[in-house]
Order: sequence, then structure tokens, then C-alpha cells
Amino acid sequence: MKELEQLFKGLADQTRIRILNLLIHGELCVCDVQYVLESPQPNVSRHLTYLKNSGLVLDRRDGSRTYYRLAQS
Repeated sequence: MKELEQLFKGLADQTRIRILNLLIHGELCVCDVQYVLESPQPNVSRHLTYLKNSGLVLDRRDGSRTYYRLAQS
């Protein structure tokens, strides 16, 4: 039940839905998401962390950048 609650919390924000919509098209770095959403980097990172903790996205580091992609269900 806790996992389901986390999933719905991840989907409960319009910005997170927009991020998921962007990631449908493939992996993006935080800077790409920030550019498209025209949102400050800390705000984007917070939403991406929330999505990661909800199990909806996965991340990987490449140098100083972090890339996000949809998690496979």
C-alpha cells in the first residue's frame, strides 16, 4: 500500500506530469528539463528527486550532469 501511495504522490503535481511527458521521448539531463519548463534548476531537481523516490524515473551520472529516464514497469 505504501508503494501505491508514493506512486500517486509522484503524479499529484502538474510539473511532475510535465516532466514525465518530456521523458516519454527519451533520457534528458536536468538542464534540458529546466530549459523546456523555464523553471529554476533547484525546482526541477526537487521534482525529479520526488519522481525518483516514487519509482517513476531512474537516474545516472555522467560527469557533472545527471540524466533521467522513465523507469520500466
